[in-house]
Amino acid sequence: MNNVNSEKAVHTVSNVLEELKFETYFVAIKNDSSKNNDFNAVITGDTETVAKLLLSFLNAVPKQVKVQMQQYLREDATAEILRRERDEQ
Repeated sequence: MNNVNSEKAVHTVSNVLEELKFETYFVAIKNDSSKNNDFNAVITGDTETVAKLLLSFLNAVPKQVKVQMQQYLREDATAEILRRERDEQ
């Protein structure tokens, strides 16, 4: 969906959820045409409830997705370590 403004889409979905009286939710959309990892998101609710919602979501994520997430986290951590070492020199 190259012609979709993901920021507008996120806020439109958020507005619908608000109208439906949802108090805690998160909406995240990444435009398929984006060449980087940027996405737009809205997270609403008190911090404790949002944290529980996100953990419940992560527990429901398929194993293959969790493996990919761990790979991304390792890559990010490695890049950060290398950046810090480079900055220290």
